[in-house]
Amino acid sequence: GGGIRVFSNVSGSRQTVIHGSTISGNQASGPGGGIWNSANLLIDQSTVISGNAAGANGGGTQDGGGIFHNSVSPDSMSLSKVTITGNTATGNGGGIFSGNLTGGGPATISFSRMAGNTATGTGNNVNNVNSAITATNNWWGTNSPATTINNASGGTTTFDPFIQLTHTASPATIRINQSTTLTADMSKDNHGVGTALAGNLDVLNGLPVTFNNPVDGSIPNAQPEALNAGAQATATFNAGGSPGGGKADATVDQATV
Repeated sequence: GGGIRVFSNVSGSRQTVIHGSTISGNQASGPGGGIWNSANLLIDQSTVISGNAAGANGGGTQDGGGIFHNSVSPDSMSLSKVTITGNTATGNGGGIFSGNLTGGGPATISFSRMAGNTATGTGNNVNNVNSAITATNNWWGTNSPATTINNASGGTTTFDPFIQLTHTASPATIRINQSTTLTADMSKDNHGVGTALAGNLDVLNGLPVTFNNPVDGSIPNAQPEALNAGAQATATFNAGGSPGGGKADATVDQATV
């Protein structure tokens, strides 16, 4: 545990709670660059777990760059409104490693952001070995979260619904030398529903959005911009003087739309 070790030698431990904290820049030669946990753990209130490393300083192949979670049921881990970014593991689970070969305690993750985590092995965001993870209504740094999650030895990770980045223009059709408004929106899930997310998007507030790569036009706004409290940002697209198929990108973390 580079930053914190939460230990229990039996199941049914008392709950350890981490509120509104920052756990960053820690290194472990073993697993759990930020946190190594084998107990009953709750992390919430916009806690940031960032830039931690497992397997540092010649530690070999180690798991769980941000969090290494290996509890025994009924002990569990619960994350709500937590940012897990830029963590690294020389083994599996750049952001989170959960479970063990004999069956680890469950975990729940909601209204959180996992982005820019890397693992030399599998599961840049999450590697799940033989545990049950319910991870709905999260932003995974991409519109394709399955590519950042690895399940092994019977592990199950439920990640649908998940927060999705959309990018639209209004109006969608303009003439030469006219303008339209681009909107990057992260207030809805991959089913186009925002009910559960409303009021729970704290981890996205102020997140940088870059509108760029305009084709047949230009974007005059300074970049990057920031998502507002409603998880949206807008920019202006000015069409050029020649007809064509105008378009532009919106980029958040590893997602470009």
